[in-house]
Amino acid sequence: GTLKDYRAFVHRDTGPAKLVVCPVDAAYWKNLIMPTPIEMAKLGVKYGGLDGVLIDGELYGPLNARPAISVSFYMDVGPCMCDHCFGDFLTQMRGKEKWADIPWKDRYVWLQKRKLTRDYNARLRDNVAALARQLEQQVHAVNPDLLLGLMNWYKNEIGAGPHENYFLHGLRNGLKTSKRPVMVWTEGPEYEQGY
Repeated sequence: GTLKDYRAFVHRDTGPAKLVVCPVDAAYWKNLIMPTPIEMAKLGVKYGGLDGVLIDGELYGPLNARPAISVSFYMDVGPCMCDHCFGDFLTQMRGKEKWADIPWKDRYVWLQKRKLTRDYNARLRDNVAALARQLEQQVHAVNPDLLLGLMNWYKNEIGAGPHENYFLHGLRNGLKTSKRPVMVWTEGPEYEQGY
């Protein structure tokens, strides 16, 4: 498949992004994200010598997008405002509003006015975590001893300011289990400081 086969990320200011997929598109996860770690788990069982897999979530947006954004669509420029993500949040809230009543360009302001941006990011974090949990379960069904690691290079929690990190925190929460916490490698505030 191509990116056109998946739900587009909807930027809060510029709308649907042609080159970025919604972070909770289950088909995208199933078809493009999950196969590689599962295949690595199989290779580890077959040939040995593989202790773990480290996921590096360098979530750069495409520079040829307009506006050009050199950092993550999933974090710095805000959460996905697609009909699925926004509709899921409204359903969870059990409010009277429907996603179709609020155009994508008004959704972020609508959330801000109601002081719901933190709750919205937390819902996206939890939805990413559910998909990451499926990945963890499938990997460990093949290779129960394979360590899963994550480059969690933004330390800010949900609600901590402009660098909210619902996507990486969702990955962390979904990959860890009570028996085996996820290994987190994080960078210092300066790249030169190492890990």
